Amino acid sequence: MIDSIKAVFIPIDNRILTNYQGYIRDGEMLPEVKESDLYTEKEGEYEEEKSKAERITQYIIIIPLAPLIILIFIIAEIFRSFDKVATKMTIVVDSIVGIFVNREKKRKLIKFRNELSKDVKKEDIPEFLNHCRRNFAKVILYSYHPLTPEQETQVNKLVQQDLIASCQIISCLSELSSFITTENISILNSLLVILNSEEKFEAQLLGFNIENSKSRNVELWGNGQSTSNEGTGELEWNSTEIIVKLTKNVEYYLKAKRRAFFNTELILFIEDERDPSLNTYIEKNLGQINDRLSVKGFKLLYFPSYQSGPLNIRGPILEFIRYRMPILYSLSDAELGDAVDTILRDISPAEFYKMVLEELEIPYFKRPCLLRIISSNSNLTENKFTYKPIEYRSGKDLTKFFDEYITQVAIPNPGSGIFFSLASPPDDYDADYNFNRESKELSDELKQKIDLIKAEGKYGVMIEAIMYMLGTIKEEKPDLINKIKPLLEKNKLLESEVVLSPLHIDKHYNIFLPEFGNLEVKMHALPKTVYILFLRYPVGIRFKELYQYKDELLQIYNKVTNKYEKEEIERAIDDLVDMTKPNINIQCSRIRASFRNLMDEHIARHYYIDGLNGEPKKILIPDHLIDIRY
Repeated sequence: MIDSIKAVFIPIDNRILTNYQGYIRDGEMLPEVKESDLYTEKEGEYEEEKSKAERITQYIIIIPLAPLIILIFIIAEIFRSFDKVATKMTIVVDSIVGIFVNREKKRKLIKFRNELSKDVKKEDIPEFLNHCRRNFAKVILYSYHPLTPEQETQVNKLVQQDLIASCQIISCLSELSSFITTENISILNSLLVILNSEEKFEAQLLGFNIENSKSRNVELWGNGQSTSNEGTGELEWNSTEIIVKLTKNVEYYLKAKRRAFFNTELILFIEDERDPSLNTYIEKNLGQINDRLSVKGFKLLYFPSYQSGPLNIRGPILEFIRYRMPILYSLSDAELGDAVDTILRDISPAEFYKMVLEELEIPYFKRPCLLRIISSNSNLTENKFTYKPIEYRSGKDLTKFFDEYITQVAIPNPGSGIFFSLASPPDDYDADYNFNRESKELSDELKQKIDLIKAEGKYGVMIEAIMYMLGTIKEEKPDLINKIKPLLEKNKLLESEVVLSPLHIDKHYNIFLPEFGNLEVKMHALPKTVYILFLRYPVGIRFKELYQYKDELLQIYNKVTNKYEKEEIERAIDDLVDMTKPNINIQCSRIRASFRNLMDEHIARHYYIDGLNGEPKKILIPDHLIDIRY
């Protein structure tokens, strides 16, 4: 669904129809009330500005005390009380100065908010409607009754002014469903305003979110209190009497259904039709732009640059593609290189941009632009994008645009999405408590592999997009499919986001993944012993019960190890089942590293041992994919 519509559904109301701007009370317009009516003027005293003599006296007092004052401010800053201390110091100095200098007092009129100001609120429908238009959100009115001739005239006027799109006559909210489908409206990016909280359940059936305050896109247009007989909830407590307050709900940002190949470091150039001048400028300055962006942790993905000049898909790139898509281990470097080369040569920039938009399913946004995701890499439940349209008249304008963009683009926050536990750690070491931290640290080998890819220049930037295209080629490109189908085993690759290989253990206790190019997963004897034990128990094993499997662990270890010292073997297993020692976590970490060094987390997690604190630890791979021959 490309260029869906961002919409705002509002119940019909005279405030909207008359494009009202003024004060309201309990939902009623008060056109006669002016701002001056909200204040009462009273005469009060005030002091004149400081005289020259007073300022000189102030300096005479402050200068000798400067070291003490600076020390006080430093201490205040440490304790985060700078503003309070500064205010008090000003009062103290003024009081001391007042002893020596008399300041003349005069009288003036002071404004006080009166009782009327407590009851009324300011509404600004023109500001709200224009805000929606600026953010490409179409305002759609809905009514449960036929419009009167006067209302029809008012609606038509608003439509002609491009302030609203239409007015839908319905008998219940669910009747908006067909309209939403026909008009290609993105519910994820839309806002529904209701007048009665009982309508929220119908809103939920339409697909709107009524629960989560962060992503809720239903708002109650009420009087700041519940209008439901079924009690109050978050929606009711956060109701608003004024529509202009909802401008914050109509965002410039775009919410996508998926994030495709985007991460917080990636910026994508995207356009509808090729702009020769713009593309020439980017091609000429791409290196410089990326050098400046890299300082802030970003890279610009400019797809046409991968089609100009000779392609050089080097070994590390192919290795990392296999790492992310292990099914491609079955291809040689030449075969995989040919597949990537074919895709980059045969897909035009316009087709690539279309592919991206179809995958993201985000509403219309102005192009050409620079598009990037602002949801953290660790927050996979939210896919919020932002964009910066590129508008120019000359090359100087483009230079200014990129200068400003690079200066303003936010540096990714590596700490976002990190959560902390309030529970105190146990007094004594507990292997189960420390499992998630100790078993999931990246190995040095994996860190080096990722660093190597990041150093691969423009293909390091493009690698996520290459893998995305390998996995999402659709039937509208039959010629391309025919070229790469024998190489990519298309049917397997495209049917599922995660393709798993059976896990085969031969009579020598060697572990292989047959459909990943018969890749061998190498482990030392002790982690392999733990792995084989957990494969035998698909429902999992609690660490605190691991001692019950000691004999079985000894039996397995004796078969896979080349050690012959009985005491050494027994000591290794004793340490393994002792929860006051980290040995079991060390072995689980080594098991995880064996798979993570070969494949990405989204696939590896099906093969290694995992589980929550206190819960059984298990291996997620389905039973029918396990083939044990020993």
